[in-house]
Amino acid sequence: MRKPKQPRQVKKTEQEKQKRSLLKEERPAVFVKTYTIEVSGRNACFTNPLTKRDPVSYDVITPSAARGIFMSFLDKKSSRWDITKIEVLNPIRRENFKFNGIGTVVGGKLENCRKYIYANENRIQKNMNILADVKYRITADLMFIRPEDRDVLDEDPGPDEKPIKLAKIFERRIERHDVTHDPYFGMSQYFANVRLVKDGDERPEPIKESRDLGWMIWGVNPYAIKGKSIRSIYHAYMIDGVINVPAWGSMDVRHKVLDSEETSNIG
Repeated sequence: MRKPKQPRQVKKTEQEKQKRSLLKEERPAVFVKTYTIEVSGRNACFTNPLTKRDPVSYDVITPSAARGIFMSFLDKKSSRWDITKIEVLNPIRRENFKFNGIGTVVGGKLENCRKYIYANENRIQKNMNILADVKYRITADLMFIRPEDRDVLDEDPGPDEKPIKLAKIFERRIERHDVTHDPYFGMSQYFANVRLVKDGDERPEPIKESRDLGWMIWGVNPYAIKGKSIRSIYHAYMIDGVINVPAWGSMDVRHKVLDSEETSNIG
């Protein structure tokens, strides 16, 4: 009897291993175009990871949530969104309410996990502190990642893949509101209304308020290391309603490697 053939093991070179370990934010990219959008909604919750049982929102939108709104229109392996500026257009207001939650989870390796749960027996009441009547103007740079700078496991790019094509795709989709998923403010139940701000459009002034927003989530990369993720934070300052967001590789952004259990606490 003939032995079945074993799959051929392909040895990765040191250069491929090094490229595989790079995060998307670290990869060299080509600047395509700067876009500005206005987003508004009735409520928003950008959960501070320091709040465990009762979710409490940050005072303003985080760069991670802002990036997610852009990615709802264009999210490709060849593209990257770098948030540069956030302008707060409405006064910061908060709302508090209570809701019923479940005090345990199903599956996993935690001690309190079970194979099944009874909702009536495990129901707990939680307090939630969220934002109300939010409106922001967000500016971001669309970046193009060349094929040689992408993950080695990506598929071969098409012959017509060019930076200008990404810009046309984004502009067409946002005009038609053609999204891969509905844009939202931190949580999927808080829908975001999005409008592209063009040259010559009226731009309302941001609020005349300055405050120290403290340490804020810049972004979370859940696929950085096998079984772990990287959380990036930065110290945010709002000056006359404007927040300048530093680049991922700047000294103002700090990074920490998290276990899977720690990542689950980040909202």
